[in-house]
Amino acid sequence: MLVYFGPANAIARAAWSDVIGAERLLFLPVEELGAESRLGDDPHWSATGHARVAEHLLGLIADANWLPGLGLAPAPRAIADAREIFERGRQQAATPLRDPDWDAVFSTEIRPASMTGSMAQQVYGGLEADGLVSPYLSLILRDAPSADLRITGRALPHGVLAGTAVRVSADGTTLGRFVLTPGARIDERFPLPAERGELIHVELEADDFVYTDDKLRKCLSWRLERIAVER
Repeated sequence: MLVYFGPANAIARAAWSDVIGAERLLFLPVEELGAESRLGDDPHWSATGHARVAEHLLGLIADANWLPGLGLAPAPRAIADAREIFERGRQQAATPLRDPDWDAVFSTEIRPASMTGSMAQQVYGGLEADGLVSPYLSLILRDAPSADLRITGRALPHGVLAGTAVRVSADGTTLGRFVLTPGARIDERFPLPAERGELIHVELEADDFVYTDDKLRKCLSWRLERIAVER
């Protein structure tokens, strides 16, 4: 399994080693994919980034002789680079984050209008850059003492979404629901479970959506302005 969560690689290794097996995790070094390998301010890989990763994986597969029937023959440099890169990534991921690093890697809030690269890493899926939310949104927030979960945004204007309920969960525990009124403001606050870790997995699930494009590929339920763990 190839992993690239930047500075959070150490967290992924700690969470997944017992489940997947440390020997089956491959980590790209934090600094491996720079600005030229990304889509501008979007941390996702560009064509250049994908080509670089593919070259590293080709070198690794050939070096380990995992697919002998394909007759892969990468340049010797590619094999040497793959060995060095994945070993460097393994060493980085094996170094636990120091406590002060939590502030740099994970935020207590996400604001789509001012999304940063590190903030985007906290979103697993379901949120667009303009704040539009799919029927299922999954993200991570850093905890804060004596805090609630606050969600602000606006319901979409589509009348068919009237009465749509959005279930809010934290670490698998349902905190409550809010109901959408077309075009209306959303400002909801939910108490968090008393026992929780430093990172909180938040899920928001809407029971209805609308298609917003002719090809029926984009389904949306509401718009998020801010979600935060706050006092």
